[in-house]
Amino acid sequence: MDLWIRKTTVGDSGWIAGVLKEHWGGDCIISNGSKYYPQLLEGPWKVDGFIARLGERVGLLSYDVCNGDMEIVLLQALRKHQGIGTQLLDAAVMEARQQRCHRIHLTTTNDNVDGLRFYQRRGFSMCALHIDAMAKARQLKSGIPLLGDYEIPMDHEIELERILLP
Repeated sequence: MDLWIRKTTVGDSGWIAGVLKEHWGGDCIISNGSKYYPQLLEGPWKVDGFIARLGERVGLLSYDVCNGDMEIVLLQALRKHQGIGTQLLDAAVMEARQQRCHRIHLTTTNDNVDGLRFYQRRGFSMCALHIDAMAKARQLKSGIPLLGDYEIPMDHEIELERILLP
């Protein structure tokens, strides 16, 4: 069965809300001190995105475009090492180019060693370290754990970017 990518639709809202609850501990994502609600696919808080399907929905990427930049708010592959995250990221790069964005950026936590590897292998570079950002994030979303992947204390945010050449 082939993997295919499509844009999110209002019909995906319930599924996205379930992914957020199961994998992100609530109904929102905190990034750089901002709250995002990827399940809101219409109205003033609308977040755009892509769904990966392999028969069923197996991945999600949500993004926000502002001032010529695309911020990836959420990337979740429900099956690891099958190219789902890469294809979602490729779709976001194509969308950013179509919207004439100059760069794509994202924020992850210091414990996300696997994510840092993933993004750097796909052309992203670290561009900022936000010291103690998770203490501020926990004020916005109390369910964020103190320990993350590999039992690493989750304290800081690392921002990565990929510059898009014309």
